[in-house]
Amino acid sequence: MNFYKGNSIQTESNYRDLIIPILLFIVGMYILPLRIVGLNFEFIPGDLGDSRFNNIVLEHGYLFIMNKVDWFWNAHYMYPSKLVIARSDNLLGTLPIYAASRFVGFDRYTAFQLWFIILHALNYIFCYWAVNKLFKNSTIAAIGAYVFAFGIFNIGQIYHAQIYPRFMLPLIFYWTIKFLQENKSKHFSFLVFSVVYQFYCGIYLGFFSLYSILFIAIGYFLVYRDFSLFKKLPSKKDSIIYIGSIASSLALLYALFKPYLIISKETGMRPFNDVIDSIPHLGSYLFSSPASFIWSDYLFHPFTESINIWWTHMLFPGILPIASVLVAAILLFFVKKESIQFKFLAFLVLSTFLSVIFCLNLDGKTLYKFIYEIPGFSSMRALNRIINSQVVFFILTLSFVLQYIYRRWKWGKYVVLAIVPLIVLDNYFVVNDDVIRYKKADSISEVDAIKAVIQKSELADFKAIAYNFKDKSSHRTIISKHLSVITACQDLDIQCVNGYSGSYPNNYMSFFDLTDQESLNNWLDQTNTPHSDIILINE
Repeated sequence: MNFYKGNSIQTESNYRDLIIPILLFIVGMYILPLRIVGLNFEFIPGDLGDSRFNNIVLEHGYLFIMNKVDWFWNAHYMYPSKLVIARSDNLLGTLPIYAASRFVGFDRYTAFQLWFIILHALNYIFCYWAVNKLFKNSTIAAIGAYVFAFGIFNIGQIYHAQIYPRFMLPLIFYWTIKFLQENKSKHFSFLVFSVVYQFYCGIYLGFFSLYSILFIAIGYFLVYRDFSLFKKLPSKKDSIIYIGSIASSLALLYALFKPYLIISKETGMRPFNDVIDSIPHLGSYLFSSPASFIWSDYLFHPFTESINIWWTHMLFPGILPIASVLVAAILLFFVKKESIQFKFLAFLVLSTFLSVIFCLNLDGKTLYKFIYEIPGFSSMRALNRIINSQVVFFILTLSFVLQYIYRRWKWGKYVVLAIVPLIVLDNYFVVNDDVIRYKKADSISEVDAIKAVIQKSELADFKAIAYNFKDKSSHRTIISKHLSVITACQDLDIQCVNGYSGSYPNNYMSFFDLTDQESLNNWLDQTNTPHSDIILINE
């Protein structure tokens, strides 16, 4: 069964059809990643907190590859804790991109910038491929890929480097749809390994891919009522592929999650009240980054007082994707109900609706409680990051609407062409203080100053250092200082008690906040670590 049949849609295959995809790719790469890092590569996306932490994790992976780290899951910070990498995203899936830049001689900061740039390119290319395979129109695919890779919602989350490697998500949507409609074992194999790789790229995005698959499947079965997948036994060859794919994917996931399972026994299940404020509101989807060229005056200030932790809720994907969902719902009354197009449209609208409604905060009431009970989902606390997968639902709906216009009217092609500059304008942003980035020279300067202080101390008789910094004026400053110490120690190949992560060992937070002798002694006593192993260095 195909969603589109007949000759009404022609596959675009000549070189001229690649002009707009290539043009949008060049424009998007310049507007988002290149303008953010600066043409002289002086800036790094994000702040001096999470962004640098992810740089530390990637550098740790590179040092492991270079055989300068004994075991990947143990890192040099939060000494003497073990498995500290399993307290955060590990970024293993895209480590080769970062490591390749380090291999050829770039420093840690430039390698991180190149990692950021390359991931945006991959996000565009993979989304373009998936949408083009579904809708057979290179211009429409380029429009969808532009939203996915360079959409304004990216600016609202730019300090979360963990969400950059999401290029597998469009493929997961594509292989899920293909498997449901054709029941071929090769599509199942592609799907499960895409999900596994997405988990290796980012734990959050891996779980969000499962969330998306769930509602794609529910939407499909409710609309098509096609249960042929369950009505016949697979052939011997298909059975081998199914069993092999499941077994190998489970083995890969177990290898990834084993350290996390060990850590989870210490941290326990996250209370539901800890995540409620991060669940998107309806207003979150209309909440734009203040850097937006068009929408900052209309879709920013109205939400800053009505949404808790509002700075994490800027999920606006652009007016065109939002409008397309409304148009698609209206089209359901005009498309012939017996047609293949109607069923596909109903499937898209229902799946999109379900994906939103089951992760929506309506005055403290949410259906996400049911999702929360699924094993693994309670580990996530920043649920507003779900926009990174939900945007694919919006993109597919936008693509259908544009395809409908393209096929329905003789002037439809020109409407689609007119959308090309509009999609750029819809997502255009001004590079100002609202775009979170930092000068890598500032980090280098602070890290070098800490290195100088550390190197003045006699370290030969100690296993690790603890660095007591003076400035504790704010929580953000404390985080930044810890990360500067961690970076300095990583460069010097020194273990340190200072640390930062997504979760912390029991009894660690006193030292994190104070970094003085008393809090250090308390931490060492709690971990049965001899005081003589650690030197406290005062700034």
